[in-house]
Amino acid sequence: MKCQTSTGQQVETFYQYLHDVAIPSLADMAISDHEYLTPFSNHFLLGPWRLRQLRVAKGSCYEGAEKIFERFQIYNVQCSNEYSVKTQDTGNYNMTWSKSLPENSSLESPWIHQSAWQLKTLPTVGKRATYSGGGYVVLLPQESDLQPGIIQDMWNSDWIDEYTRAVLLEFTVYNQNANLFTAAVIMFEYLNTGEVVPSHQFHSTKLFHYSTDFSIFVAMCEVLLFAFNVAFAYIEWKRFKVLGKRAYFSDIWSYVEIIQISLSYSVIGLFFQRMVSVNSVIDDYRASNVSSFISFQTALFWDSVLVYLMAFLVGLVTLKSIKLLRFNKRTFMIMDTVKQSKGMLLSFMFMACVFVIGFGHFCYLAFGKVLSDYRSFLRSVIAIFNFALGTSDFPGIEQAHRVLGPIFFVGFVFIVSFCFMTVFAAILDFGINESKALFMKRRNKIELLEYIIGKFKTIADKN
Repeated sequence: MKCQTSTGQQVETFYQYLHDVAIPSLADMAISDHEYLTPFSNHFLLGPWRLRQLRVAKGSCYEGAEKIFERFQIYNVQCSNEYSVKTQDTGNYNMTWSKSLPENSSLESPWIHQSAWQLKTLPTVGKRATYSGGGYVVLLPQESDLQPGIIQDMWNSDWIDEYTRAVLLEFTVYNQNANLFTAAVIMFEYLNTGEVVPSHQFHSTKLFHYSTDFSIFVAMCEVLLFAFNVAFAYIEWKRFKVLGKRAYFSDIWSYVEIIQISLSYSVIGLFFQRMVSVNSVIDDYRASNVSSFISFQTALFWDSVLVYLMAFLVGLVTLKSIKLLRFNKRTFMIMDTVKQSKGMLLSFMFMACVFVIGFGHFCYLAFGKVLSDYRSFLRSVIAIFNFALGTSDFPGIEQAHRVLGPIFFVGFVFIVSFCFMTVFAAILDFGINESKALFMKRRNKIELLEYIIGKFKTIADKN
């Protein structure tokens, strides 16, 4: 007999979603030869899809709960905590959450916990918590006529109950037209307050690196990049030997060069790690004969890390072009302006931080229970920065509190847009006036030809 509480109704809605939306849509993507075009005709499901549940252990209530129950004379009531690594359930059960099995049970069923190592799955970041890569897994085969019966068995056996904290619907699709792999995670977070928070994550990328007409050209560019990094590291080593330790590290650009070399070799190492991970996933998929779920998250993770490091490397190399500006004395006005007004700028920044912290705490306490943008102090600070840049949600703030909302809006706009900007402009004006006097006396620090000749001398020096 199913409970008719709000939690039971939400669970029923989830199963209805599986029947009405998930099964038909994924079944459509699993068919490789469509007789007619559908919105999913260009995507093909790679293997079966699965449901992965994360739970909290029984008796994982918050501290002091027993004393509160005793004071209010509440007995025979069990409560559960929020999801965390400490409170998660990793036990094995026999077709029901009340009958435990030994920890060394090797069966694979929706009632047996599997670790992240066994599932080859990385942790997933949700809106309310970060969930481990393990859990209790229900595998849904590609035969769509078998899926409703499996879902019905889950419903009849109460696979989702009050100790469930997240159910993740995971599948991987491939678009042959764009050569894109997409690892999809549709998440339903069950809070201990009875609320269900849905969210989704779709990560798409091209795992087949050499699959275009420019593969040979791309490979040649990668070889040239590797050769350039080797030569650049050698040049910096020669520069270090010629200048000496103290002179080399006294130049701030030397640290930039070291970071660039480190990022370059990290990108090279991650490139090969990504290649090995992609080949391993593809081999596992072929060996599974489309009968088991193969997680592409590891390959996509290394691909994401490689892209992020490449972004940092390209950004750093682009910023190094600032070094060329030193051949013009006008560019030194910026540094002179900052140097002349350094003390006042530090005082201004300290005052600005105090106001940001104060407004952040105010928004968190006043609007955090109503608006998701202010549900934590960090999110409140981010929302305040967006507010200062011109992105505001005045209707939402006013709806959260009809009195404090408009007061906060007017006060923040007055202090930031009028007071802060006026003071900041006055400080910069003072620094510009002081730097103009130094501008006429300054000469170019070094000539471009002398700079190039000095570089060649450093490389050719055998000492």
